[in-house]
Amino acid sequence: MPPGFAFPANEDIWIPLFNEFPPQARNHPNPTGGNTPLVLGALNPGVTIEQANSEATLFAHRLAEQFADTNKRFNTGLVQPLLNVFTPIQLRGLLYFMLGVCVLVLLLACANVMNMQFARATLRAKELAVRSSLGATRGRLIRQMLTESLLVATLGAVIGVLLAYWATDFLQATVQNLPVPIPAYISFEIDKLVLAFVVFATMAAAVVSGVIPAWMASKANPVEVLKEGGRGSTSRAAAIITRGLVVAQIVLTCVILISALLELQSILKTQQLDYGYDTTALTTARMGLMDGAYPTGDARRLFYDRLLREIRTSPEIESAAVTLRFRMAFAGNARIELEGRAYTDDKDRPNVNLKTSPTATSPRSA
Repeated sequence: MPPGFAFPANEDIWIPLFNEFPPQARNHPNPTGGNTPLVLGALNPGVTIEQANSEATLFAHRLAEQFADTNKRFNTGLVQPLLNVFTPIQLRGLLYFMLGVCVLVLLLACANVMNMQFARATLRAKELAVRSSLGATRGRLIRQMLTESLLVATLGAVIGVLLAYWATDFLQATVQNLPVPIPAYISFEIDKLVLAFVVFATMAAAVVSGVIPAWMASKANPVEVLKEGGRGSTSRAAAIITRGLVVAQIVLTCVILISALLELQSILKTQQLDYGYDTTALTTARMGLMDGAYPTGDARRLFYDRLLREIRTSPEIESAAVTLRFRMAFAGNARIELEGRAYTDDKDRPNVNLKTSPTATSPRSA
């Protein structure tokens, strides 16, 4: 691979897939024979997922014709972005939930700023009345107040963007200097489209939170305002809006707090799952037995038996076992039949996850 290529984690050396584990036929009785590897590919510039799917389907048709005994049913290709693998449906739901919370926080900030704008417009009522008396139009007054709001929003946006770039660079440097760095393909960068959307949302929020107070303030009668001695006055409509904004802030705050507490409760319950053993006093290891040193199932079985026997005699170890399952991670899936039901097609049978233990015919890992 070219310099700098590191996938799926931070590998420096690649070896052929079947140099130690000979490939087995697709219909081999051993379900863990290593004959179904995942295939990863980089799309050429300008090539779409649909085009890649068409080409993969063409390859599948050729293999189905050439190896009819094992590939007859596998005549359709499926290419999907790698992002779909790392963000399954459950994780996408969590990400959308977090995005929704961010939107609620933005709305809460808009309501808060709008309320402050109403208070500020009330204090500046005499100033606006004087300007109106000197010939300023309502449009001019609204543009003045919006300009001030946009200036403050622009300064906040600039500071936020600078902090985002600094925090992103700091995070990237921190994770890359870890004893075990994260995979090289995971990088923390400021996406230009996302940045443009954030800036647009900032400006839109400034306009939305400023236009209503500006419009209400410019609507006041200059004569009435000047008669009240510059103390400012709050119209009935403005009072209703400000009270409504307070109610909206309380509602949004309650929604955010309840959502955060529910998410925290889910995380705590996940950490307290009962796996059937004490996870706080557990030591695990993974291994692979090469065919060159252990060519037969009997040889691998003897190795596992001897390994367990020696580990169990250690005074530091309470118990030991060999398994392909760890913390709800299943070893595979298969179609099953429920007693008392008839099935006309294999796809009608329920698909379930299964847990298996290593045997003489499945010695690959433990």
